[in-house]
Amino acid sequence: MDYNIITGIINIVNNHNRIVGTSQNMHNSLHAMGEPLEDYIKDAFSGAYGLNNIQKANCYQNAFSYGGGKNNPPDAILRNGDAIEVKKVESIGGIPLNSSYPKAKLYMDDSRISSYCRQIENGNWGSKDMIYAIGCVQERNLKSLVLVYGSIYCADKEYYERIFDIVKQSINNSQLELEQTNELAHINAVDPLGITYFRARGMWGISHPFNVFRYIHEYNKNNNFELMAIIPTSKFDSFENRIELIQKANEIQNLIIEDTQVKNPNNIVEYIDVKLVTFVM
Repeated sequence: MDYNIITGIINIVNNHNRIVGTSQNMHNSLHAMGEPLEDYIKDAFSGAYGLNNIQKANCYQNAFSYGGGKNNPPDAILRNGDAIEVKKVESIGGIPLNSSYPKAKLYMDDSRISSYCRQIENGNWGSKDMIYAIGCVQERNLKSLVLVYGSIYCADKEYYERIFDIVKQSINNSQLELEQTNELAHINAVDPLGITYFRARGMWGISHPFNVFRYIHEYNKNNNFELMAIIPTSKFDSFENRIELIQKANEIQNLIIEDTQVKNPNNIVEYIDVKLVTFVM
């Protein structure tokens, strides 16, 4: 069985339940608020909708080489396939990414991923294409979902790392008492007694894809549910199960596949061929 973004789209179209479950850990952290959506996305990519816990666990094991962690990206990695990062929002405004800058790809040498993530697939994967799954959930109802590849959504990592390094270097050039850290700064001895420290973190955010890609698709908030997926054409054509999706689009009026182009995130005068997949209810 194929496990890829096409699998996810097909299963989402086939599944008529748009209720996102309630996490048992909802009160513990902001991250926990996104856990039900993560489960929904993982179910889509693994074909686990409607299954019991044992059956679902088997599906996850078959579909994913990495199941994600609470404090490290990504939220999942498809076996020998793409990485998935899930973001839950309540509107189509800005999307907080916290300490991780936007990722066109997931790299094995990224200091923010866990050591276990590096070891998957015999530690021989180098980099993974990144899929952002951004769901707008209102009172447990999944109002919209966007699946978009980082390569057409985010610039290359050098742009973000350059900004981070410039800010970090300016702090390092100060006369402050600094401690080695992956954050922007850890400043010790802030007060006369030398007992207070100050941590500075980079907090990243990015515009919602419905706003970024408005020039190829206009979001309609009046729809009960709207799915938009943007896939580089070269990637789309590499998936054997694309034929199943094309056939389904011929059968379902509200499922549409279009050929279009999006701006290259690294060069706005260049365009990238993509497949725009939309489904509304």
